[in-house]
Amino acid sequence: MVSKILTNPGILKQLYIPEKVIHREKEFSQLVKSISLVNTFVHGPIGSGKILLLKRVILNHNETKKDKIIYMDCSLYQTTNAIFHETLRALNRVVVSKSNYELTKRLRVRLRHLDYRMILCLDHFERLKEVETINRILSLGLGLIIVAESFDAYRRLNLEAKSNVANIIKIPSYTIDQTFDILKERAEQAFEKYTYSNLRSLADEARSPINDIKSIG
Repeated sequence: MVSKILTNPGILKQLYIPEKVIHREKEFSQLVKSISLVNTFVHGPIGSGKILLLKRVILNHNETKKDKIIYMDCSLYQTTNAIFHETLRALNRVVVSKSNYELTKRLRVRLRHLDYRMILCLDHFERLKEVETINRILSLGLGLIIVAESFDAYRRLNLEAKSNVANIIKIPSYTIDQTFDILKERAEQAFEKYTYSNLRSLADEARSPINDIKSIG
């Protein structure tokens, strides 16, 4: 019975990115209009859907625009060295050098030969250990999207960086009704519609002494 109920399990996975992020239409439009033109700082609390929104924007952008956006999580890439290594890897350049100077030099040469603009999206900016990385990124002419949980993280930037990252987008928390809408949409996509009326029978079957909930199917 479980196989009949759960028809699209991928919908429920954390990595799933829907075609449309509901209740974020305004912010989606703001991001789409701005990211190719200006460097942007995006902030919103945990659970506000900002990462899901950004990943949807990035997917759409990379599929339809000449510019390319590279997403990086600063929880994993915390230094200039790590970010530049990953940027070069995304540009199909593997570099063994550990020197920031050498990485910067190679990246500058590589960017000079691109016929499109490269944009870096740095998520969890609070985890970035070397804040001066932002200035180094900007000095290379790379586009930039900085993502953080609160506006306080913006204050980590120096005046030069702030002047170059002046577009700020706030992602508000979801309301209870909006959260319900999102859960309902996921459930409708993941489960057979008829099963809503049969959930009670499934629960009763799972509670039967001869059945274990893991064995139903």
